Amino acid sequence: MKIVSKSRLIKKEDSLDSLVRLDGNGEKRNMQILYKAQRSWDGLSKLRTNRERLLRYTYGDQYMDKVSVDGVMMSKEEYWAQQGVIPKKNNLIRKMVRAVIGVYKKQDIDFTAIARDRAEQKVGEMMTITLQANREMNRMDELETRLFEEFVISSMVFTKESWGWRRNRKDTWTDIVSPDYMIFDGVMQDVRHWDCDMIGQIHDLPFQEVASQFAHDPASYKRLVEIYKFSRDEYYMASHYDTIYGSYSQIRGSFYVPTDPNLCRVIEVWNKEQKPRYRCHDILNGEYYKVEIDEYDYIASENQRRIEQGAEQGIPQEDVPLIEVEWFMDSYWYFRFLSPLGDVLQEGETPFKHGEHPYTMKIHPFLDRKPHSLVEDSIDQQDFVNELITLYMLMAKHSAKGLLMFPEQLMPEDLSIEDIAEQYAKVNGMIVYKHKDGVPMPQQLASNISNFNISELLKIEMSMFDNVTGVEGALQGKSPASGTAASLYDMQTQNATTTLVDILSSFGNFLKEANIKKMSNIHQYYTDERVVSIAGTQYGGIKKYQPTLAQDVEFDLSITEGLTSHLAL
Repeated sequence: MKIVSKSRLIKKEDSLDSLVRLDGNGEKRNMQILYKAQRSWDGLSKLRTNRERLLRYTYGDQYMDKVSVDGVMMSKEEYWAQQGVIPKKNNLIRKMVRAVIGVYKKQDIDFTAIARDRAEQKVGEMMTITLQANREMNRMDELETRLFEEFVISSMVFTKESWGWRRNRKDTWTDIVSPDYMIFDGVMQDVRHWDCDMIGQIHDLPFQEVASQFAHDPASYKRLVEIYKFSRDEYYMASHYDTIYGSYSQIRGSFYVPTDPNLCRVIEVWNKEQKPRYRCHDILNGEYYKVEIDEYDYIASENQRRIEQGAEQGIPQEDVPLIEVEWFMDSYWYFRFLSPLGDVLQEGETPFKHGEHPYTMKIHPFLDRKPHSLVEDSIDQQDFVNELITLYMLMAKHSAKGLLMFPEQLMPEDLSIEDIAEQYAKVNGMIVYKHKDGVPMPQQLASNISNFNISELLKIEMSMFDNVTGVEGALQGKSPASGTAASLYDMQTQNATTTLVDILSSFGNFLKEANIKKMSNIHQYYTDERVVSIAGTQYGGIKKYQPTLAQDVEFDLSITEGLTSHLAL
């Protein structure tokens, strides 16, 4: 009987390895992942639109929302312009955001690495010092402040921990990623985001940077030139994806084409894949690890060697410490860097020791799979304040302000109405006229717009703004009333922070997750001894990181607050 290769007998779509199933056609597999990322990107469009609105309100552009006027949609700014008024605003949202950031900055947060084995606590102190030095190098104080500002405004924050060359040194780096460029699984339910199956990022890079990252030889450089010759051509892209979008105008600035035609779009996608592996427990040294299916023979031979060695030493076979093996379907993170045409620029299993993707995300509160920010809660109150101010201006503009009522019968023959107006406005001006019985004297009219109580409404609404946001009084740094005791004012400040405890606690959890990945990268990539220096902290001085001491030590991360903290996480 003729023997044929097993690969011809077994269909790839029947494989248990998800990568093999997708690899029936290389181009199809690439496009399948690309389309999956594109669908997730499209599904997040409402979040991006809402974030844009929240940013507009925070930084003062508060009249761009659309309203219907006699069946015609126009912005609020256009509506007020039709009334002849330039709309004004009192930006209470920005003041509120600054106050909340001030509360966060008053915290003295400290990150401490703790060795799980208490006997290794000296190594934990070494890791703490190294972590603090890396945070200082990354200017994490400034980064985390801007992250918190984003968190207050949109309730969505993302960072990326990477390893590589930057600023003439090879180290682990932290970057803020704008939510506008993030791709992630839209069907997550877990408020901790532990059920995320896909996450990624859109990069718009100059070609030189694309080549430096993905070209490893002349052939790969030439390939990149060919790829981006087309993917930078918007008209080519429009025709290529015509069946998806239908028109060129819809694709410009979309998932596939950057708004700046001088940049190259690279789509980074991290996806959870599955394949069978063996989970091993080495009873001899207590180690747990995973191996590939084709490594089973090595495990079996090692166990046989131990059995034989045990027999030589008189140890019964059932008492020999063997490597226990369990077959299981392993889920693991797999990354791909794709061009807008589906070309794979780079791919592979996660290189990180923590076994995950490099991103840390937090969406708050995520109860209905959506963010609900502090700024979003205050928009209606901000609109009401702006409308009252603009209405006040409109009434002032169209009210009588020193209007002179001059009866026509009293007009002097030798004066024109312009002469009368000029004399009336002059200091010590005089108008000579002949009084007539039954004809009222000239009089001046002035409207009192305070009768409409708009100023009182404005005071009430500004007070309501503070009540709705919970950022009021002492928390805004307002001076206390005369005679207020310092202890009472401090208590008022502490009580005012109650409404912010949840926000600050959630952001604290985000920082902990991000710094755990940073610490893991330090543990993995700091393979040589290095001197670390920290100035201005309790860890100040020059220390040495010794990777041989930390190699087999597992760490936890603790967030603690210093004496200057005004709020406990």
